[in-house]
Amino acid sequence: MRVKNSFLNVSSNFIIIFLKIILAFVVRTVFINKLGEEYLGIDGLFINILNMISLTELGIGTAINYLLYKPLANKDYKKVSTIMSFFKRTYFIIGLIVSAIGIIIMFFIPSIVGNISIDVNLYLIFALYLINTVFIYFISYKDTLILADQKNYKLTGIYVSINILTSIFQIVVLFLYRSFILYLVVQLVLNFIQRIIINKYIGKLYTEVDFYSKEKMTKSEKKEIKKNVGAMFLHKAGFYIVNSTDNIIISTFLNVSLVGIYTNYLSLVNMVTTALNTLFMSITSSFGNLVVAEGKSTQKNTFNVLNFTASILYGYVTIGFALFINNFICLWIGEGYLLSTEIVLLMCLNFYLLGMISPIDIVRQASGKYTKDKYVSILQAISNLIISIVLVKQIGLIGVVIGTTISTFFFPVLVKPYVIYKYVFESDFKEYYLNYFINLILLVLTYLGLNYLFSNILINVSWLNFFIRLILYTIIYMALYLVLNIRNNNFKFYKELIKNRRKKHE
Repeated sequence: MRVKNSFLNVSSNFIIIFLKIILAFVVRTVFINKLGEEYLGIDGLFINILNMISLTELGIGTAINYLLYKPLANKDYKKVSTIMSFFKRTYFIIGLIVSAIGIIIMFFIPSIVGNISIDVNLYLIFALYLINTVFIYFISYKDTLILADQKNYKLTGIYVSINILTSIFQIVVLFLYRSFILYLVVQLVLNFIQRIIINKYIGKLYTEVDFYSKEKMTKSEKKEIKKNVGAMFLHKAGFYIVNSTDNIIISTFLNVSLVGIYTNYLSLVNMVTTALNTLFMSITSSFGNLVVAEGKSTQKNTFNVLNFTASILYGYVTIGFALFINNFICLWIGEGYLLSTEIVLLMCLNFYLLGMISPIDIVRQASGKYTKDKYVSILQAISNLIISIVLVKQIGLIGVVIGTTISTFFFPVLVKPYVIYKYVFESDFKEYYLNYFINLILLVLTYLGLNYLFSNILINVSWLNFFIRLILYTIIYMALYLVLNIRNNNFKFYKELIKNRRKKHE
């Protein structure tokens, strides 16, 4: 059942994410053509600001998710009702706090945005972003239940339908009115409708759960939540400061138009990151069930398979971005939106470094080991801010990207695996680091070889050449890694899985 639920969650989430990527790409293309780079910069900037405000959530959703694993496995719906009722009340309070912080920040918006040439009501735009963020805390708490129960695949139809409608209406609004305000209103209204439908569906799916329960949580449960929430807040604070302050720094020290250009690259990277993260995070609940039911050896073997999978997938995307993303941007929206090769390579390295932490984060969340590395993300965030601000003054945009690279490598990459191996697997961590750096060296060598190859074939920039090169790259990459990993035990896991599925259908 655990494997089946993981497969269904991964499959359904991939459908959602694939559709989101296609629709987001189409909408963004129309957005750039109809509104321009300054609106694009404002969009990226306000999203980052609201991500920062959302730190108020403190990671309570993740902590609650972990608490639900055991009572759901035991079908203890009275305990589930108590937990969800507590979660609902807590999220309501958080929604009020986020609203208050957002209203205060609204007074400083013109200073944060800086000089712009477009005539636009920044207060109204920010208010729409704020409302779109805040209402989630009032009506989205039930999502955690279906996620912890490994049944979020049942929401696929709702997500797909609303995403299609949202994209269609946004494109129509941009074509007919070229209105950023209406574009945001469409998103707000349809997001609200989606949340209402999902809430009602989950309520009908879990009739045994009383979301209005008056039962109180025990002191030990509250103590555990408090402990985990404190740790999760530090994790989330570090993550958002690293990933959400770059645009603020660029806007403050450079200009908001450059935020728009930088965000184009980030949007493409983030689309793929979201897809891959969805693949791995869909397994989190199943891994949580595994932690409860299985021993350390099984947990470690499962992690090794996840880590092996991550190295292949993130390696493929990283090299692909490094080779082709500038060609894609040029064909998509023109040479005026290109960044230098050095900046692109550093962004690709950041993508790989963060991506390879995904399996580690799955284990940490599923096992509830939030406190052991709680200061790592904060140290990463502080170093990122200091390095980025110092370097952006000296060398511009590339300084911001260097800050992210250095802080990511020296903190999460080097520290988080050690914590998981010591406190979850209770085994030696040297093998992990050895494999990690071998894969990193192999990644660089593969890129250098393929870059030399593709710099000498089909060099004319056209959509036909782009897709031919992409297909050729995919074949070469997969063949190379198949040869290198044919005897790898983790690769054998997939061979056995395919063999067993064939036997099952014979």
